[in-house]
Parts: sequence; structure tokens; C-alpha cells
Amino acid sequence: MLTAACSTPPPGLKGLIAEALCAAYPERAAKDANLALRIDSAFADSARFYGLTDPARTLAESLDASPPLNRRYLSVVFPLCLPGKIDFLNLNQELWHYPYRPSPPSLEEPDTRSFPEIYVDALETAANAITPHINPVP
Repeated sequence: MLTAACSTPPPGLKGLIAEALCAAYPERAAKDANLALRIDSAFADSARFYGLTDPARTLAESLDASPPLNRRYLSVVFPLCLPGKIDFLNLNQELWHYPYRPSPPSLEEPDTRSFPEIYVDALETAANAITPHINPVP
């Protein structure tokens, strides 16, 4: 699935990435004559990585090999299936430590927000930051 997504990304995605890079790094990306080629290479590299580390492939090769191949451990990077018990989105509001805080690490506070809550907060922050530039007040 990831290999195919990188081999044939949705139309317009590469252009959006180029625009975002130029907006974020105008001094470098906007002046890079090879930017489109670099983005194409990143997608090709990702497709190759996901193809090589596909657990269906690495697991089958390791089971058929004698002695077993060490590459089977790559399935840890890209697992065949994920346990259903893990609350990846923290919907149960468990305590965790947010990896970024503007304050020093010694002042880190535990967090119980879920991913959807963090995502909504990020959307609100982004909208508040971008809106004045899209609809400037006369």
C-alpha cells in the first residue's frame, strides 16, 4: 500500500509539497532549480524503501531462507499487523509526555490530550495564524 502511494502519488501532491517547501524555505527551495527532481527522488526512494521492507516480502524470504535472513527484522519498522489493544490516538486520555514544549524540559507537564484534540488545536492555531493573511482587514 505505501509502495503504491509513493510510486503514484495523488495528482497535485508533488506541486503542493514544492509550494510548501518554497513558502517555508524561500531562500533555499524557491531558488532550487532541481526541486522537482528532488521531490521525485524522495518519492522514488520512499517507494523503494517500503517495497524492500514490506513485511509480507521480508517474512516470506526469511522463512524460506536457510539460515534465516536478518532482514526479517525489518518487519518491526513496517509491521504486518498492529495489535488492536494499543490506543494510538490516546482516546482513553491516558497520561503521556508531549515531546515539544516551549518551556525547558524540567518544566514539562504531563498531558492527557488525545490525537484528535491535538489536531483540532493545531487546526485552530493554523487558521488563526493564516486567516489575517488571506483576508486582511482593510
